[in-house]
Amino acid sequence: MDPERIAVVGAGLAGLAAAMRLEEQGHQVTVFEARDRVGGRVWTERIEHEDGSSTPIERGAEFIIEGYDEFRSLTERLDLQLVDTGMSYYKREPIDVAGVTLESLSAAGQYLATKLTDSDRNKPIEVLLTESELPPEVQETLRARIEISTALPIEAVSADALVHAASFKDAPSWRIQGGNQQLPNAMKEILDTEIHFNEKITSVRSSGEGVTLRTSSGTYRFDACVVAVPLGVVRSTEILKTELSTTQKTLLDQIKQGHAAKFQAGLITRPQESATMSVKDRYWCWTARETRSQVGRVLNGFMGSAPAIEHLLSNEDPKTAWLEKVRAARPDLEFDQQGSAVFTNWKDDAYALGAYSGRPPGLESNDLAPLIRVSNSVVLAGEYLGGEKIGLMEGAICSGYRAAKELTKYSRSEGKATDV
Repeated sequence: MDPERIAVVGAGLAGLAAAMRLEEQGHQVTVFEARDRVGGRVWTERIEHEDGSSTPIERGAEFIIEGYDEFRSLTERLDLQLVDTGMSYYKREPIDVAGVTLESLSAAGQYLATKLTDSDRNKPIEVLLTESELPPEVQETLRARIEISTALPIEAVSADALVHAASFKDAPSWRIQGGNQQLPNAMKEILDTEIHFNEKITSVRSSGEGVTLRTSSGTYRFDACVVAVPLGVVRSTEILKTELSTTQKTLLDQIKQGHAAKFQAGLITRPQESATMSVKDRYWCWTARETRSQVGRVLNGFMGSAPAIEHLLSNEDPKTAWLEKVRAARPDLEFDQQGSAVFTNWKDDAYALGAYSGRPPGLESNDLAPLIRVSNSVVLAGEYLGGEKIGLMEGAICSGYRAAKELTKYSRSEGKATDV
């Protein structure tokens, strides 16, 4: 395929991965990003402590788990260091259900997972729960655990979650030392491409002569385009309104975009590694290593599923309400007296409109194949097209690579990206 001028819409992991791969194939790439930074829902900031020090926090995607093969390959290539968090992402001690311990919860989850057959994996997980002989309090704790991890209500989750997002195995997890934001930052640095920041795309239109992009600052023409923006943005804006077929729109509507909020509160002293879960309020919180030898002075929290977040948002000050909850739930921790805390609700982010995605019962990975290619010159990428890694940073990277490969299947007429 001859070198072409290709636009990439979105500088999250999916868009950056596509841009990298396209440049490696010899194409001239231009990236458009509505934010003033790369990374999208990978977003590292720092929380300030009252003694003047600070600790990196992840306001977006955080845990690197087993199976992150492309992610690890990139970190090695870019000389980034992974740090073992010192705790299992999968194991969380219930704190508000009498008689249910971490051990009994893990045993119940693993028991259900062993009962899964191939035909069960796409069934509603609620069916497996209600048909099980597990005690009611254990069933409810399992529901909470699954809803938190998937960021979806239980009726929208398939049984496959028991071996993926809501697994109960005792397995390690990692983060990039210094913050996961370093990965998209490093990907940006090795690109030759120009990145247009603070440039919102209003429409992408294809024709026999290529693709026309209308943005907040002007109009551009390219040979081809990768649209790598979150699912909610594709569904809720005019970007691809006239490009998507009825079948594609139907498939997009079937994918579930989760709702999640994150919370971090500063601590006076360094705690031990820990992970606890509130069944009632559908959140979990943890303390984890920020380096190989030190636990960060931060309590991190994650709330999953829309009903729980809507209840929290009914408070006049959600951040303060959550801070009060975790102070009561974790009396073992010494919180900064000034109440340094950060609250992030991804549904309120105009360039995300929600958290990561999931497939509902009955919808399989292969069913989404028609979404990848919109036309000969326009393809889609994003964690929602991450295949078996849907919803994960790994899935976003894989989808970007696949989008680049899709564009190489067709040759289009040469053209130049020009302001018109």
